[in-house]
Amino acid sequence: MPLVRPIWLVTVTATLLSLPACPRDAPDTLNRATLLDRSQGLEISRTAARQYGYDQANYELDTFGDPVSDDGQTWRFLYRARPQDGGYGRHFLVVVDRRSHEAEVFPGE
Repeated sequence: MPLVRPIWLVTVTATLLSLPACPRDAPDTLNRATLLDRSQGLEISRTAARQYGYDQANYELDTFGDPVSDDGQTWRFLYRARPQDGGYGRHFLVVVDRRSHEAEVFPGE
């Protein structure tokens, strides 16, 4: 007895096989949950600053502006020396990648 397949099954299978696969480097729009939020990024920036040798007791976080980059991929935290420490002009910047969780410290003047 020959094998008979319903036409709908053949049509569905052919349609599914003809759909393109999603490339691995496609824009990541569904993985927003994996991006660091502000509090996580801030903690990473503080750890990076300590490892770089900055004493957090002598600096305060600058709250002016939006700390997320224009493309939304990094957090930028600017630390300024506390005025009572005579530290006008002393500052540094920590940039935290929201996906890789890596931080880079940029010393100021």
